[in-house]
Amino acid sequence: MGRMALRSHEELSEFSDEQNDVEGKLDNNLSLPVGVGRQGEGGVRLNDQLKYGSSGKPLITVITIVFNGVDILEDTILSIVNQSYGNIEFIVIDGKSQDGTLDIIRKYENAIDYWVSEKDLGIYNAMNKGIVLSRGQWMIFMNAGDQFYDANVLQNVSGILDEEHVDIVFGKSISHFQELSVLRYENFSSDQKDFYKKKLPNHQAVFLSRKKYSDLRYDESYRYCADSDYLFKAFSDGVSREYHGIVSLFELGGASNYYPTFKAFRTIAIESMRLRGGLRPLFVHTAKYLLQRIMGKDRYLRFYVKKGVKR
Repeated sequence: MGRMALRSHEELSEFSDEQNDVEGKLDNNLSLPVGVGRQGEGGVRLNDQLKYGSSGKPLITVITIVFNGVDILEDTILSIVNQSYGNIEFIVIDGKSQDGTLDIIRKYENAIDYWVSEKDLGIYNAMNKGIVLSRGQWMIFMNAGDQFYDANVLQNVSGILDEEHVDIVFGKSISHFQELSVLRYENFSSDQKDFYKKKLPNHQAVFLSRKKYSDLRYDESYRYCADSDYLFKAFSDGVSREYHGIVSLFELGGASNYYPTFKAFRTIAIESMRLRGGLRPLFVHTAKYLLQRIMGKDRYLRFYVKKGVKR
């Protein structure tokens, strides 16, 4: 996911009980009851402008999670609102940003179906809020810092989404850092059983059926790996189809590819072993952590991109 700041456990502990009470009150998906420290709420949905899917034109919900993303949010929003496809539901969940992010959200309020700014329990808690609010036949996350590859992605993929007996549609993504970019997962062997256990698609290149996965949530006991856990569960329980095109641009630099602290490295290594089993994840993450400490962030991420397949 994009470079969104993660709230610390210390920051979150003060209101976790209150937040759980709020979640327990959810009885519809048009809006959220007032949460802790709410700064605002809006969107055309609050004016009874609701969208619906139809045969040949499924409603696609695009969910954006952001926290203090003033420098990266607008490009994400533009990549969504400029899509040529005409049936998009756009939801923005902000974790009570303090850096001008709300000004950007309000700038595009007429193009957003629903947005809210309030404290949460971290990124996966915010993503679960987005799922609850989704009303489309299909959902995809395009978080702050990430973008659709071009303006025709949703139009191009909509034909597959409209097919029966398909629960997951996934495509390729391009990871980028500074002036470098790399095409990821261009040789997916989706015809192989359990292919996703070896190489998961990028989260921002995966569309999920809301009907099939209406009860599936991110496991918030994970600090960093709940997205992988979520996709493992979805792929293991659904019929997937590959879209042979590029869906998203993914900004490198988040905790999933660069560990800012030893604590983050340790947590990710432990969670990866919990998720995949065995000691191999420990060895892999240890090697990456040592390289990062030796090379520094910029040099490491440039190396990470260069070792991949160029566009």
